[in-house]
Amino acid sequence: MGYFYGDGIRHVVQWLGHGNLAPDNIGAIPTCFLVPALSALFVVLVRRRGAFSPPVPTPVRDAVAV
Repeated sequence: MGYFYGDGIRHVVQWLGHGNLAPDNIGAIPTCFLVPALSALFVVLVRRRGAFSPPVPTPVRDAVAV
């Protein structure tokens, strides 16, 4: 995910430092910062819900009927 932030910073530097207003440069800025943030939020929400929790073992009953 760090790649996205570095790429986003590079796009901002190109925009502010060099005046690069090309749609491929400016249009990529929100994506570079939103994708990692939304991915991290998704992982946090899924883990809170317990989707990645290990299964709880159930007690085993005796095989012999009483």
